[in-house]
Amino acid sequence: MSTALAWLKKHACPPIRYRTVRDLLGERPDAELHAAVRAWPNALGIVTRQDADGTWGGRLHTAAITRPYLCTEACLRRLLDLGWDATDPAVDLALRSPHLLGRPLDEPVATLDPTAAVAGSDLRAALLAEAGRANDLHIRNYAATVAEGLVATFHAWAHGRPLWHHRGRYAVLSHAVVWPTVYHLRLLACAPPAVKERVLSAVELVLAQPPPPGLRIEVNNRLWVPPTAVHAILLAPNHWLRLEGLTLAARAGWLQVSSDLLVKARWFLAQVDRDGHAQLDGKYPHFCSHTHGALEPDWRSQSRRRADWTFRIELLRAAMAAGRC
Repeated sequence: MSTALAWLKKHACPPIRYRTVRDLLGERPDAELHAAVRAWPNALGIVTRQDADGTWGGRLHTAAITRPYLCTEACLRRLLDLGWDATDPAVDLALRSPHLLGRPLDEPVATLDPTAAVAGSDLRAALLAEAGRANDLHIRNYAATVAEGLVATFHAWAHGRPLWHHRGRYAVLSHAVVWPTVYHLRLLACAPPAVKERVLSAVELVLAQPPPPGLRIEVNNRLWVPPTAVHAILLAPNHWLRLEGLTLAARAGWLQVSSDLLVKARWFLAQVDRDGHAQLDGKYPHFCSHTHGALEPDWRSQSRRRADWTFRIELLRAAMAAGRC
């Protein structure tokens, strides 16, 4: 065990200690640590806001000004980041909710969110895969469809065919992938190796062709901004967002075929000291739907910041090692 992992296992907050043992060391957390994670105030605060139907606020995703993070996508992913899984009642209830997640992926979802029929499929598939349902047949099929759509779309673009149709319309309806979002990348990161392999030939094209400026889609006569594109996450100036995206890209196998992404990932690995600890500048990453947010409760503490950065970089290192980058 490296010095950094031993330090995280002993000194970090319960969620980081739990995930270090489970995700980085491949061990089974003991009962005391398991209980500490389930009693963690940040997680309990989310669970208490869950509705009886398993959703949060009856919404899959929302960017509303008031209480913008009270939606199923943000809250469920936050619980997963804090170390919860499908064995926990709150997560299981969300995954079984007929209101949002318990339907076929291509079936329109009637919710309070008017964009659900357009953006619902990719978000729901990514949530299910991240929650441990990646082996389900419909998740595998959806991931394969995403991979094939990316390959076909960007190879067509490489041969001079227009990439943007219908005024730059962003389409997920009927699994028609025009531009990959971070949700597609999360889905592919959890996909079987054969599915990941299908999209590797298009990765350089994905990164070379950013979405057009001002991309919008019309839903019920209202303009809506699509979810964050992969391009924006992987090339973001913000260290936190870029590290999140690169870790997903490493799990999806993209770093193997993109020298630019590999250089950016290795930059993070070079920021650790001799003992493997990392400390980067950056504002407190608040909990939101685009990134999990810090796990340590006191971001002003140098040791707490170091624990968060070290854990995230160790996740990147593990993903790169698994992909043999």
